[in-house]
Amino acid sequence: MAPTVALYNHNGMVGSHLLRYLLAAHEAGLIILYILHRSGSNIDAIPQGIETRVVNFVKDSPNFDAELNRRAVQGINVFISAAAKADLVNQVAILEALSTSTELATFIPSEYGIYWTEEDYTHDNLKLAKFKDQLVDLAKSLNIPTTIIKVGSIPETTFGKVPDSGINVKENKVSFYGDARTRKTILASLEYIAAGVIELITTHKPSELANKIYQFIEYEPTGEEIIQALTVVHGRPPLIHINTEEELAEQYLKSIQEAIGAATKYKWGKVGFETPGERVTVKSYISIGLEAELKRFATK
Repeated sequence: MAPTVALYNHNGMVGSHLLRYLLAAHEAGLIILYILHRSGSNIDAIPQGIETRVVNFVKDSPNFDAELNRRAVQGINVFISAAAKADLVNQVAILEALSTSTELATFIPSEYGIYWTEEDYTHDNLKLAKFKDQLVDLAKSLNIPTTIIKVGSIPETTFGKVPDSGINVKENKVSFYGDARTRKTILASLEYIAAGVIELITTHKPSELANKIYQFIEYEPTGEEIIQALTVVHGRPPLIHINTEEELAEQYLKSIQEAIGAATKYKWGKVGFETPGERVTVKSYISIGLEAELKRFATK
């Protein structure tokens, strides 16, 4: 029998990409898909025949209902969370509900990012990232198996949303720290991530994914290769700025998003990106190439 798979937050940036691949897998009979959503969420994208279940994982909400959540996760083998940043804390209630399930094989938390270290967490604005690690620790304490997906930077955020992460595609600028010009950064697009998650689920037994870390890396360009690609996209070389230590230290203090950008540049130019777990080459998705990825954001 096909495994049962639940997706939470199907309308988000990551969730909407996962949804398309999950729907295709469901249609092919590879999985049985369930959509878990808040009351009032838009479920127009969910075809008839896909079971939807209402949940409320906001513990300080007047309508919080732990029993509702426990019922919603029953019968689920693989639970995929695509919780947005503002919703990350609500994954605690997800774990509490999952701890009552006898059929859960693994929980895939909303990670999908860079592997951060204790050195990174010394910066106050990166402590939100540490919460993801604490969530995994909580899952372990509740005997809930987890499958962690790490991906490096995501073009949709690195090129479009995260302030000053080193690559400003629209303005054709780069800001490097240290030896970033000759060192590699790591990237994975949302399409690559979504295809990879569903590929794991449909090519393994759910229990085989339990307590594993997987690394999806789609592109590994050096700073010089980024410069060359931007030159092709814009028809002229980008403006290049080399960050000083003082500039990077100031960027860490500005905001959470700025701190992520600063930490990304620090890893890229100085210490490198740690890539724990098993590296997966996604076979079900054909990458469009670095120049095409950059071009997508040149006019946004």
